[in-house]
Amino acid sequence: GKWVQAMNEAAEQAIRESVPERFRSSIVFSGGVLDVSSVKAAAKGRPLNDNISILSRLAENPNEIQVTVAQSFSWKLDNKTFDMTFYSNDMGLSYDQDQVYLNPGVTLLPQKEESAESKAGEKLPVSTRGVIEVYISINSPWMSSRGKIAAHELYGHVRRYILWKMGIVTDFWHSNPGNKNGTDAATDKAESGVTKGDR
Repeated sequence: GKWVQAMNEAAEQAIRESVPERFRSSIVFSGGVLDVSSVKAAAKGRPLNDNISILSRLAENPNEIQVTVAQSFSWKLDNKTFDMTFYSNDMGLSYDQDQVYLNPGVTLLPQKEESAESKAGEKLPVSTRGVIEVYISINSPWMSSRGKIAAHELYGHVRRYILWKMGIVTDFWHSNPGNKNGTDAATDKAESGVTKGDR
């Protein structure tokens, strides 16, 4: 596999906060790259759908996954590049929808997926770097924890995208109930800091 790479220190912290507190000391980075052996050891014996277990599998998947906490990012739609800014409270109600992204996080696909766009009935954003990218808003007004946003994106969308590429699931986009259940569960686990096995 390649790696999960935190592109800045805030992204490292968001990834740590995406798992229950007792596992956070196992989330170790070297040059921004998540250490596979420490996260695998932490996940050993855990249920497959625990956030720590999903993270350990993402760390060994064949795709590069870059995670960045930022105020702005670029994406491609229909092979055109757009510079986007995450919404913040100081923008009020008047903002350019072509340049401002309302959600506190976004997952960008490594390439255009025409069959997925056809099924979803919408254009899906693509990375300008040819890798899976996760962007988390630096000052989102909606979700207080960047860990919750990281969990939603990584253990919901990124995980399901990879499973979709493998033919295991039929969707990974927001409008599908299976995807919503996965992202909600991952977010809840990051928020509560516990999983069913810990209760």
